[in-house]
Parts: sequence; C-alpha cells; structure tokens
Amino acid sequence: MSTLVKIEDDVIQLSSSLKEANFGRTDLGNSIDEKGYVITVNGDLSIGCEEWAFTNTKIGGDGIVYFEGKTTFHFTGSTLFNLLEQNDDAAKKAKKDSMLAITYLLKEEKAFGGAMGILYSEEDGKGRIIALPANLFERCARNSSEYGQNQGIFVNRSLSGFKAGLFTRSVIAYKALSGVYPFTQTDLEKRQNDITDFNFVPLQYMVSGIDSELADSINAGLKTVNPVKERRTKKLNTEDKALIQIEQNLSRAKSFSVKAFVEQLQKATSTADAEFNRKKDEFIKKQKRQIGAKRFLRRNKNRIITTAAALVIALNVIHSFNKSNGLLATSLGLTAEETVRTFYTGIHKSDVPLLQEIAKGSKMKNVINITAGFYVTNRQRVIMDEKEGTLSPVEFLQKKGDTDYWQYGITDLTLDGTPYPAVFNYPRRNDKKAPLKSENGEKLVKGQTKQIEASYNLVHYDGANVIAVNKVTETLTLRWNGRRWIVRGVEGKSKNSLWKVKSYKADITLALQESGGDLVKACDILRQKYDFIPRADELQ
Repeated sequence: MSTLVKIEDDVIQLSSSLKEANFGRTDLGNSIDEKGYVITVNGDLSIGCEEWAFTNTKIGGDGIVYFEGKTTFHFTGSTLFNLLEQNDDAAKKAKKDSMLAITYLLKEEKAFGGAMGILYSEEDGKGRIIALPANLFERCARNSSEYGQNQGIFVNRSLSGFKAGLFTRSVIAYKALSGVYPFTQTDLEKRQNDITDFNFVPLQYMVSGIDSELADSINAGLKTVNPVKERRTKKLNTEDKALIQIEQNLSRAKSFSVKAFVEQLQKATSTADAEFNRKKDEFIKKQKRQIGAKRFLRRNKNRIITTAAALVIALNVIHSFNKSNGLLATSLGLTAEETVRTFYTGIHKSDVPLLQEIAKGSKMKNVINITAGFYVTNRQRVIMDEKEGTLSPVEFLQKKGDTDYWQYGITDLTLDGTPYPAVFNYPRRNDKKAPLKSENGEKLVKGQTKQIEASYNLVHYDGANVIAVNKVTETLTLRWNGRRWIVRGVEGKSKNSLWKVKSYKADITLALQESGGDLVKACDILRQKYDFIPRADELQ
C-alpha cells in the first residue's frame, strides 16, 4: 500500500504529505467535508451509490498530517492502483467492478481521482468501491514527491469536469488491458507535452486482436481536448474543421462499452505474432518522426519563418541565374494552348521560376504566391527530415500507397474540354525558338487576347493525415505581346474536398488485390470513390 493511502482496521488514511506546521499554513483542512462515494456493484451488475467523507485529521508518527475516515463495511482489499499490476481472477473482477463504478460516476457527473484514489474490496460477492474525494485527493497527492507516478499519470491538466473523467477512465482501461500506462513520463511538463501531442501507442498496437471499437473509444478518451475557439472558414463555410474533429473524438470516447472492456479483460493474453510486432514498430517509428517534426516546428517557429523567407529569396536568385544562362522556360514559338500547358506544368511541379516567366501582371501574383507556398512547405519538410518527401499523385499510386511521402500535383487536366497530361515539354530561352507569325490561320497582332477554359484537380496534403483536393474550373486570359503569349489573368471557382490518407491507402491496396495488381484497372475501381484519381493516359 502506498504511503499516500493507508487502511488500518477499516479506517482510511490519506496523507496530506505536509508536516503539521506547513499544513496549518494552507486551507487544506477546509476540504475535509468534500464528498467521495461508496459504490456497490451487485451480482446483477446494478449499482448502488452513497456519499462518503473523511471525518477528522490526525498527526502520524512521522509528523505528517493525515485525513481519516471509517469505511461503512469491513475492508479487505487494496487500491485499484495496486490491483492494476495484478492479473489473477480476483484482480480481473476488481478491474471489472471498478470500471462499472467509474462509468457510473462519469454518467452521474461525479468527480473521481486516479487509480490510487480508488479503493476496492469485496463483500459477499459484491464489489465495494470507494472513490476518495477527488479534489482533496489531488491536492494531497500533489504535495507528494511521488505525484507523477501516483496521480499525475491519470491527469490531463488542460481538462476539467466530465472530460477530465473521460481521460482518467481511458488511462485506467488502457493499463488494465495492455499492462502499461499510455503516458509514463513522471516529469510534469514532459508528460503534459506527450498528452498534448497524443504521444502514446494506440491500443490496437498494444493488444493483439482487441475489438476495434473498444480500442478506438479508449484511444479517443486519451485524445480528449477542449474545444478551440470557433472561427469561420472558407472550406467548411460556418464550422471549424478542428471543432468538428474534437466533437467526433468526444463522441467516440463516450461510446466506451464496459461490456466490451470486460470481454477483452477475460480473454487469455494472446502472443503477438511477428506481423503484429512489425506494424507496431512501424507505427512507433512513424509517430516519432511526426511528433519530432511537430515539436521542431514549435521550438523553431521564428527560425522557420526566416527559412521560408530565405527560400523565397532563393527562388528569385534561381530565376535570375536561369535568366542569365538561358535556362528559363519561354512561351516563344508556342501556341496559346501550349503556353497554358506550360503554365499548368509550373503549378504541377511547384516551379515558381517557370510561372514567373509564363504569367505576368498583378492578377497572376496570387497564383504564383500560392504555388510558392506549396514549394516552401515541401522544402521545409525535407529540411527537417530528408525522408519527408513529396510525390505527384501518379507517383504515389505507382508506389501502391506504400509510402509516408505526401502528395502534390495536378490530375485530370482538360483545356477547352480536351484532356492533357499535367507535364508539358516546354522550350527554354537558349533553344532560340522563332516567334509565331500566325495561329490557326490568323495573323497574330500585338495586344490581342485569347481565352481558354481549364479544369483540373489540385491534390495536396492538409497535414500528414488528410488529402485535400481542389476541383478547379477556370478561364485563363492570354495576351500576345508581339513575340509570344503571356498568361495575364485567371478567374474561376473551386470545389474542395478532404480525404483520409489512411483510408485512401487501404483502398489502394484493396483495389490492387481486386485487379490482380494491374494499376490501370485498380484506378478504375478507385475512381468510383475518389474523383481525383489520374486518368489512364496519365498513368503511362
């Protein structure tokens, strides 16, 4: 039994962890009337509950002040904290009854502490659980040098009330089923950082064959966060995407099934096979990279902003270098349509120097800046981790989705209704192409304009787990400057959609299995669900 909680002759003692003099300087004694609960789990699993509180304080032989209170029954058990370390039948019953009691308290919105502040005993086959007064227990535990391992591992400091209880229940359930705690750092700040970054191994990677809905509900409880301030976004009109995700996660956490928990608890511990361990190791490795990148961004925010500015400057230097060496793209000798194809090649490859040469004027700055943003994002990721590359949508499919690389690029490009690949073999200045004199039998006159209708999908990532697709239809305006066509304006609209990377990868694998490994046929299957899949001619 911990020195924090002791039981002798049916009297519970909770250590304040303070000597008498220090105790007297606090208002801790005023909390003696705070209510805890005695919960009875009957044989038919019905629940009884009554209030319980400490009645007095006592100075122990060690000079520490203790809160004391007598149990209403003969206590023969232990703290749930100790029972979580055991796995015999008696311990399993204690875990089952305690989880029923915890879930009851949650539904009734009654507070409870971590497993050290939950006591379990059995009387005539009934489970008798005492949940010590939650706030008093937390304050006493915090005074102890062992707070991190006794109570802190059950607490998310950013939460309160019902959500704090959801988190604590998930920690206890995770430990009961996997044998380990999800967040093990005893240092307060490090542990809270792990909680904030969801730096734990999901239960499905810890317990082989666990019910997926049960695992998801426990994982969701560990990811419980407070809602962010609601804000308007163009993508979702009136609702914040982050707020929706928080509510969906909260709903999953609430769906926790005690019945499924008990069924999993009673299962014989299965030996994980090599494939299970491989997937677990793979997940941990990937998670380590992702969290490392996230923390790098937090630590180096100012430096990254400076790096981004440097990359933009570098793009301009590259543009100047290419210009002086005749390596720049040019629309000299190209038709209006070929010029537009060169323009979209620049977007597809996030080639800012190319766009700067083909598109001119204030109306085109936004397109160039957006493309530069994608380029900078991709370069920053590579700078932080050389393994964090980016593939075109076609290259991603050719990898069969078996990659952690992100995607960026154009699919299903059409100009005036005619399909074209996203990449065009454009000329460079040192090719010294001759200017066109006419096009489609008509003489070209300086200042004349032409419009071309375009449609395409711009595929990119919105974070590591989400594919964002902009389905674009737009009209490009070109002007003949006397020697070549220049893109001078673009107007259109975009329909945006979001897709889960994990689901997309799984569907790629399934489609390849159904098509016998034929990528073109697999894409025909995928296209029924994902409207951004490249055309068959783009896959060649």
